[in-house]
Amino acid sequence: MREVCGDAALHAVIKASAYGLGGLGGLGGLGGLDWLTDKLLASGCSAFVVAEWEAGVSVRARHPSVSCFALNGIIDRGDAEGCLAHGILPVLNTLDSWHLWREVSGRISGGSAPYALHVDTGMNRLGLRKEEAVIVAEKLREGDCQTGSRRHRARGDKNIDERRGKSEEGGERVGEGGVMFSPLWLLSHLACADDQCSPCNAEQLRRFREVCLLFPSSRRSFANSAGCFLGKEYHFDAVRVGAAMYGLNPVTRSRGGRQDIHPEEGLRSVVSIEAPIVQVRDVGVGESVGYGGLWTSERSSRVAVVAFGYGDGYPFCSDGGGMGQEALLCGELVRVVGRVSMDLLALDVTDVGCSFGVGDYVVLVGGDISVERIAGGAGDLNYNVLGGVASRGLGRSEVG
Repeated sequence: MREVCGDAALHAVIKASAYGLGGLGGLGGLGGLDWLTDKLLASGCSAFVVAEWEAGVSVRARHPSVSCFALNGIIDRGDAEGCLAHGILPVLNTLDSWHLWREVSGRISGGSAPYALHVDTGMNRLGLRKEEAVIVAEKLREGDCQTGSRRHRARGDKNIDERRGKSEEGGERVGEGGVMFSPLWLLSHLACADDQCSPCNAEQLRRFREVCLLFPSSRRSFANSAGCFLGKEYHFDAVRVGAAMYGLNPVTRSRGGRQDIHPEEGLRSVVSIEAPIVQVRDVGVGESVGYGGLWTSERSSRVAVVAFGYGDGYPFCSDGGGMGQEALLCGELVRVVGRVSMDLLALDVTDVGCSFGVGDYVVLVGGDISVERIAGGAGDLNYNVLGGVASRGLGRSEVG
């Protein structure tokens, strides 16, 4: 992602416990999320992004000098006070939340606490409308929000300050009289970046550039994982990398009216998950396997039953229950047969040439078995598969 995004800072999205990977304990002797945040910083990420501010408390405790953004912002005074107490940057999504942050931070910190302003450019999910952003910009120009003498402090983004010629502390200097209560960051979110052919991408970019003119001193973040592959003009000062950071392919192409996963060169899965064989059985011609008898053997077969199922996050679809999915045994591809159960699945291992038995492990994710391959076979999203398997999986799991 560093090669793709060039000079833009990488802000690591660790929502939902890092897409489930934070639930994998015992990594490097640490809890999964601690290990991951350490690894992400060492790999070049300069800030973290969570959904709710509470999720950032432990991250900030472990990495007190690194910025942590709360995408869902604040709703009440308790949220604002929590962000201030733990040094978390709220992403303000409404005019009401902007006024609330101004009030609470002014009372507690003299109005100098940094924040990010989210302006909607076409997603129609979170964020201020442009006309609301204009109201904020006008208040800033009028000096209505000038308070105190402290400056915004931006943690963990010194590289951006150096590139843009700002002070190490960040913020906008407006003389000895005080600091304008302007957003340290300006954000928006792409709705259709996974489809690189969508005209919505260019339209949102145009709207975001217009909004940026309202806040010339603010740093800018626009691209999500898929947006990183749209080109340099979408990168701005920082990109928010989630799925791609964990090896998931965020990009699709429109082909014949459907969205097909299109592999981006260089992306590799960081997850490997294995589960043990608990029984090997012979299945005769005409015999079926699993609930509903959805798979019937057309030859004398050997079937390995594996201790992993939909209760562990393995994808389940009602029409086939996982049939058509694949795994690796002794380096050979084998197919899931029969409907996936809550904690078990069956594999046709008839043609496997090596010796194996109860207690041996099969690879469910890793090697030639990408998360996209599993998701495609089940008609599911790669995000859902990774989050489900990683957060609930009981087999051997590794992130590297």
